[in-house]
Amino acid sequence: MKKRPLTEIGAYCKEPLAKKVAEKAGADTLMELSTGGDLGEIRRRVLDSISLTVGTVPLYQVAMETIEKKGSVVKMESDFLFEIIERQAQDGIGFMAIHCGINMITLEIW
Repeated sequence: MKKRPLTEIGAYCKEPLAKKVAEKAGADTLMELSTGGDLGEIRRRVLDSISLTVGTVPLYQVAMETIEKKGSVVKMESDFLFEIIERQAQDGIGFMAIHCGINMITLEIW
């Protein structure tokens, strides 16, 4: 039997528990860095279970959903990144790490 990562559906109940440990240990904020399972559901459960300000890396969700829907992360579209950023903000995420890449082609366009 294939072993499931902590963040998959079978372990939803454990995810908020792990976050509560961080809260009880005195953490000021928490980064929710799950990359497997239903990321929206995991995020909402974490937000509902703790009072800490929660941050994310939206690109993780965009990458995982793009791979699932289109077969490859290279097929990621910028509009989808903004859609996920908006969705996570609406869920109540307090801060986000936005990973951006700038290369010479980008600089030449500007």
